[in-house]
Amino acid sequence: MSFKELQKELEKDPQYRKEDCKIDLLFEISFLVQEIRAKKGITIKQLSKKIGFSRKYIDKIEKGMEFPTKEFLEKIDKITN
Repeated sequence: MSFKELQKELEKDPQYRKEDCKIDLLFEISFLVQEIRAKKGITIKQLSKKIGFSRKYIDKIEKGMEFPTKEFLEKIDKITN
């Protein structure tokens, strides 16, 4: 079975599609946080101080290893507006 065939087969599974959407969202958020930092010209350390979250937590979000909390997203939103 080729990779494309396997992927088509997996996409028939609702649980797989659900998890795939979560992963897409995780990486989209990861990219957005990195982009915000780049536009603001700030380091993870500086962002950490601005929004009150640890550098380790922000790093995990930027690497797509953890979903951000609602509070994190709200604070990120505040610094972009």
